[in-house]
Amino acid sequence: MSGWLKLHRALSDHHIWNSEKYSVGQAWVDLLMLAQWKPGRILKRGIWVDLEPGQVGWSQESLTKRWKWSRGKVRRFLKSLEETQQIRFDNKKDQKTVQQTVQQTDSRRTANGTVTRRIRKKKKDKKKKGLLLFLICIGS
Repeated sequence: MSGWLKLHRALSDHHIWNSEKYSVGQAWVDLLMLAQWKPGRILKRGIWVDLEPGQVGWSQESLTKRWKWSRGKVRRFLKSLEETQQIRFDNKKDQKTVQQTVQQTDSRRTANGTVTRRIRKKKKDKKKKGLLLFLICIGS
């Protein structure tokens, strides 16, 4: 077979498309539909990420939920696509360290009945799993 087949991206929102676990072929087509077709920005975990055409910005966890697959199956599928040069990872695991400020309030009643409050701030380092960015390579 040769030639082009034009699919609308809205296909991925159709109940038939999402009614069961994705097949491997369906997951591949889904990645094609998830890829940026023009430069754009996405907001992930409060951070703006610029994407170029062909890039997909989804985490393995998000793909796991979308495709109704196990995390291992998603990882193996993406690895097989990388090995056959269908995708190229721009950033496999971008571990971001985010500082959070936690406020604790101590309330104390003094002898004359007034309430004093002291706010203590603690900083916690929390590692968040980064965004999985890869480029779809078609025709390789």
